[in-house]
Amino acid sequence: MKIAALFISLLLFAGAAEARQPDMIQFEDGEPVAMQDGYAYLLIRENVAVNFVFVRALGADEWKAIADEFKQDRDYRPPSNVVEIMGRDSYAKAGDERTYVLAVKPGTYILGEQSFGYNGACLCMGSVKFEAKAGVVTDLGTLLFANNDRPTTIPELANIVQQKVLSDDLPWIAMALRPATETTPDPLKGLPRVLADYHAVNKFPNYFGAFADRLAPVPGILGYDAEGNVLDLRTGGPADSVVPH
Repeated sequence: MKIAALFISLLLFAGAAEARQPDMIQFEDGEPVAMQDGYAYLLIRENVAVNFVFVRALGADEWKAIADEFKQDRDYRPPSNVVEIMGRDSYAKAGDERTYVLAVKPGTYILGEQSFGYNGACLCMGSVKFEAKAGVVTDLGTLLFANNDRPTTIPELANIVQQKVLSDDLPWIAMALRPATETTPDPLKGLPRVLADYHAVNKFPNYFGAFADRLAPVPGILGYDAEGNVLDLRTGGPADSVVPH
């Protein structure tokens, strides 16, 4: 990777305290969702209330514009390209499950980081990406979290937990993704809905400065070999890179 590209990346992927885009909308408490021009809509569920960060991948034109600005002004700070679910601001609740609805800038988004109190983790060792198109609700399915110091009944995490414990009182939070299906309940009935088309994402720098972790394998989409290399199970080859080389 070019040094300039890495430096710009570090600016773009600021910490979660600066993660929310000014034009991001998080809908709360079942409020009406009226679609607006220029927005893509995300629907996602969590088994517990967790703050979560999505990273929007930048196109070549955006990279060039940022690089040009930086050449002119070394103090230039580009707009953030990350958006954050605030776990406390759910759209709906059902038992332990929380549902979230966001309006964001259209583009390709990567599952980037989760935070659970003071225990957060960057998915920089393996993750997935999806396309969020304007004018539709992209259903991302369910993010699943479990403490890594005890057994879990979550099938996607049953073989993942009990592997990494940071200290006696700070267990690692393992994370999995359960993609939505056509039969997954839709709280936004009446709005155009598509299922997220996930693709594996290769390792990327730990922009967040959090604990380095990876998303649990997703059948048919994301896997790992014995050396920890990220595999795109849709193609059978290595996963895509998310930063320019």
